[in-house]
Amino acid sequence: MTVRLDGRYAAEQFGDNFETREPSPNGRTGLMPARTVWNVAAGAVVPVTRLRVTATVKNLFDAT
Repeated sequence: MTVRLDGRYAAEQFGDNFETREPSPNGRTGLMPARTVWNVAAGAVVPVTRLRVTATVKNLFDAT
């Protein structure tokens, strides 16, 4: 069995070229906060058939 954990970090960044701090209701402008998104995947080989079964969960902690 194999297990893989993947973490991706994105620093805070501006959503527009004017570096507007206040976010707009549609999310196109404003400062976006830093965030980390975690993914996990697990896989195993079924012994008799040698079939590989894999399951993946993206955005494990439901970060927005």
